[in-house]
Amino acid sequence: MTRESRAGARFELFSPFAPSECAARLASAVDRPAWTMFPEGPIGARPMVGRATEKKLDLSMRPRRDLVTQRLRRNSFKPHLRGTIEAVSGGSRIAGRTGLHPFVMAFMLLWFSIVVVIGSLMIFVALKQIHFNPRELYRLQWIFVVCPVLMLAFGSILLRWGRALAEGEADELVSLLKLILDARPTRG
Repeated sequence: MTRESRAGARFELFSPFAPSECAARLASAVDRPAWTMFPEGPIGARPMVGRATEKKLDLSMRPRRDLVTQRLRRNSFKPHLRGTIEAVSGGSRIAGRTGLHPFVMAFMLLWFSIVVVIGSLMIFVALKQIHFNPRELYRLQWIFVVCPVLMLAFGSILLRWGRALAEGEADELVSLLKLILDARPTRG
C-alpha cells in the first residue's frame, strides 16, 4: 500500500467513484481548517481537518484529547496527507504521500542548518582559543562547545517526541481515505 521515502510514505489508491463524488464524500468527513485560537472545532466533529477538492487533498487527523489533562493535544509533527485525485476509467486514482507538514519540514531544516553553521563557528572559535592560548582558558569557553551540541540534541528529541506522539496517524489517514472512498490499493 505505501512505500517509504525520505518525504514520507507514498500511497496509490483506486476508487470506483468519479472525482466529483470523491470530493463530495470527503467533504462530509473533513472540517476546513480555521486560523483561530481553537482551529480544531467542537469535539466529536469530523475525524479529519483539511481541504479536499476534485483534484487535490490536504488532510490531517483532528487533534485528540490528552488522557490525563483532557486538553486537546496539538502536535505540529503529526502526519499530513497530501495527494491528487485523477479521473481514470471506472473511477478515480488517488495518489500522494503522508509526512510532515511542509512548514514544519522547512522550519526544522532551518533550525538544524542555523545550529550547524553557527555552532561550527562557535566550536572553531573555542578550539582556536584553547589551541593558541592553552594557559589562558576562559571560564565560559565550554559553553561554545556544549551549546550547539545541546541545541542539536534538543531539535532531534523534539522531532522524535512529536513523531512518537503521532504514531499510527499516517496509517489511520490512509485507512480513513480508503473507507470513505471505498478505495483499494492499485499495487500490491
